[in-house]
Amino acid sequence: MFLLLRPPFLIFPTRLHAVTVGAMLLASRIPYQLEDGQYWTVSKSQWRAMVAGAGLRKMRWLQDLFDCDDYARLLRVAVLLRWRVNGIGTITNGQHVWNIVVAVDGVMHIEPQTGEEVKDLTGIYGLANASISI
Repeated sequence: MFLLLRPPFLIFPTRLHAVTVGAMLLASRIPYQLEDGQYWTVSKSQWRAMVAGAGLRKMRWLQDLFDCDDYARLLRVAVLLRWRVNGIGTITNGQHVWNIVVAVDGVMHIEPQTGEEVKDLTGIYGLANASISI
């Protein structure tokens, strides 16, 4: 199976069993809930291209109406509908909601409001009370 992205390039999703995804998430020591038995995913670089192409940067933030939890859910659905990959979930810590991606080459955290990768998991991205749904 392959899908065409814009700008044109091919992706070849890899299927990961839920046990593999769970093992990748275990390293984060964050409670998680797996919602599927199999996950289709790609490399981190291809995830970055898909996040950039999802169109969320055009969306307007509206307090309590369309804010962080809505952005995170919409990015998850947009990627699933457009590219048929489901290796993306949401992570919440009671203060903020963002996306977590299980790529074939590791786990990434994505701020859906900007499309940027989160590398500093402190402050609003703190993991002390976090939980993952993927």
